[in-house]
Amino acid sequence: MAWPIDSTFISEVLPPRARASVFGYRSGTWNLSWSIASLVGGWIIVHSGYDWTFAGLIFFTTISVIIFVWYYERHPLIRAGEIPSALPPRRRLNLSATDPVPDPDPAPISETPAESVAPSRSA
Repeated sequence: MAWPIDSTFISEVLPPRARASVFGYRSGTWNLSWSIASLVGGWIIVHSGYDWTFAGLIFFTTISVIIFVWYYERHPLIRAGEIPSALPPRRRLNLSATDPVPDPDPAPISETPAESVAPSRSA
């Protein structure tokens, strides 16, 4: 879940000069955390069973989603509307809540004149 979301967030929010450093820090942190979590999870499984590892997974995933959404909504570029892909569709299109949402892919209407329609032959 996190890798594509935070990659997009980093790419859209940070200036180009800072992206390489932040992607490097993110990769290092990810690998270090993965190693520590494997050791701690293995120790918990050996001593307590699988129940606590799944409870920890649910707890820490919930906490990380809450922190990410809280930070994402408070970021100045997102609040100012400077990152259109981060906005809901209504704000992205600058529509008010009462305006109808336009069809993003309207089907073309083909109008064929009556003369161009070939009559059917009956046998």
